[in-house]
Amino acid sequence: MTTTVAQDDSGGELDVPVQNGLAGGSDTHTDTTGAVPVPATTDAAEAANGNGLEEGDGGAAAKHDDPPVVPADGANGANNVNGADMPPSEFPRPSALADENKVIWAEDGIAAESYVAIGKALAKTGDLYRTSSYGGGLLLASPAPTVPPTPISSATALNAAITERIRLEVQRNGKPKGSLISSGQANVMLRSELFLQHFRTIDTVTKTPIYLPDFTLSKPGYNDGGVGHRIFFAGKPAVISQSTDTIRRFLDSMPFATAADLANALGAALMVLLRNFWPGAKMLASIMGNKSHTGKTTCATFIAGRSRMTAVVYERTDWALHRAVVGALRHHPDTAVINIDNARLDRGSSFIESGFIEQFVTEPEPLLFATGSGGPTSRRNDLVVIITTNFGVLSADLANRALPIYLELAGNIEDLRSGIPNPRLVFLPAHAEAIESELHGMIHRWVAEGCPRDITVKHPFGPCAQAIGGILQVSGYTDFLKNYSQQKTVDDPIRKAIGILGAAHHASAQTDDGWAPAAEWARRVAQLGLVKVLIGEADRDSEAGRERGVGVVLTAHRDETVTGQTDSDHLVMRVQRARRRFGTNQPHTRYRFAVISKAAIPADDDPSPVLAKAKEPVT
Repeated sequence: MTTTVAQDDSGGELDVPVQNGLAGGSDTHTDTTGAVPVPATTDAAEAANGNGLEEGDGGAAAKHDDPPVVPADGANGANNVNGADMPPSEFPRPSALADENKVIWAEDGIAAESYVAIGKALAKTGDLYRTSSYGGGLLLASPAPTVPPTPISSATALNAAITERIRLEVQRNGKPKGSLISSGQANVMLRSELFLQHFRTIDTVTKTPIYLPDFTLSKPGYNDGGVGHRIFFAGKPAVISQSTDTIRRFLDSMPFATAADLANALGAALMVLLRNFWPGAKMLASIMGNKSHTGKTTCATFIAGRSRMTAVVYERTDWALHRAVVGALRHHPDTAVINIDNARLDRGSSFIESGFIEQFVTEPEPLLFATGSGGPTSRRNDLVVIITTNFGVLSADLANRALPIYLELAGNIEDLRSGIPNPRLVFLPAHAEAIESELHGMIHRWVAEGCPRDITVKHPFGPCAQAIGGILQVSGYTDFLKNYSQQKTVDDPIRKAIGILGAAHHASAQTDDGWAPAAEWARRVAQLGLVKVLIGEADRDSEAGRERGVGVVLTAHRDETVTGQTDSDHLVMRVQRARRRFGTNQPHTRYRFAVISKAAIPADDDPSPVLAKAKEPVT
């Protein structure tokens, strides 16, 4: 027995009993073998249509008043309600197999009523959710480990979801017409709030535990942490470790150039566990190596951990890269990390640049649309973006957003020994859960100490950088982002040239205060062979032009820090500009490089410095 909606003479709605899917008490023919009852027909064409056949399909069907009888034992699979005779499957049994109740779709009825009825019935199945965008369709999020998160954004996908979950009967003029909704109606329904508001909203699907706004860990199932933090976690509860031994074994095996690079890699891994925080304001993890096979992909694998990392090959054209990322996210909606792999310099370009990456990492809810990849959708930016490259340098815009990680390998690759089994193919897969537990332990200790921020960290994405820096400080890592200014200098050819200019001045053992007019700096630029880098093409041909060009570039970088090195020291300098009299009658402009810090460059036979020491946690 089912119920459908009918109209009375006054226009009000009446609940009319439906016998076997037909309104009223019309005569029916019941097959005693147990097949689904079907209406007695007076027209052969109606009988054919009532069984999902178009008029004229199959001469045999058109000659009989009654449809063919299907045996109750399901010998042909048509009436197998519970799926008992199906072979074992790694996927859950469709719930429609165990549900004999029908839901009626009146094709000639009021669409709003049908949308509500279907929405209510589907929502009860418990594994369908709406996306966070208005009219954005549904998402299948199953607790079964073999079922990946799947967008339901097309008529075909919606009909499949309906067929597997409820026994739908489509009717016209009170007679069965089939069991699939038309494509037009299904597509409208996926964008209608009448349908969508029956489902709980989901922002993130993950198979690894992540954090709610109060820094508590998500539990298996649906977690409602408020807007932006409605998380479906399809996995086991998190384990929190009080040790960092496994992390240190891996980090010590990697050829990080400095302690800051090591701390930054660890910070990026923490950022993945906190990825639903700071939408559009998370640092771009840039992993660079001085040669091939330095371990860039291994480092990216460590950062992603057990969260899904989707690799996208770098494309020189923005539209192609955009399309690749959109396609990857549509195919894997549970992606946590996007790895833009092996970025290369454009022909004739001196640095890697991408307007798409710049916008994507700074957009709180990026629009995902590319020609040929379906309609536009938006997604809350709960992603961590990694870019890897050899020899390439990032544009100033990308470098400003970066969390720099530099790997420096010396010697022949085949002669190197990491001290652990193959880091990427053996060690990380075998110890992924242990590493994740230790990262949770670092966050847990930080929360226990009151979530202190590292306010000394300077980065455009301050809230993210200061929180990650605070977590690292609590666990004894104090070099986070210490290489930020240095790497910006390396990545930006102009800043690099300015650093060379400043270091050359200090290497010449100048005893004055360092202030010099643009003409003097232009002369030094020419001596160092930096004219093409620092001076615009229109100003290179004359002394006056070079003086003007140097003044323009130094003024543009005033009060910025750059790095450079002499034969004995590594220098951090600030570009300064002043307009004074400088002992003359007339005020004029001069520039200088003020040394902020100086560190001796170690000799080859000096003891190797320890990259990082983490204090043992208090248990």
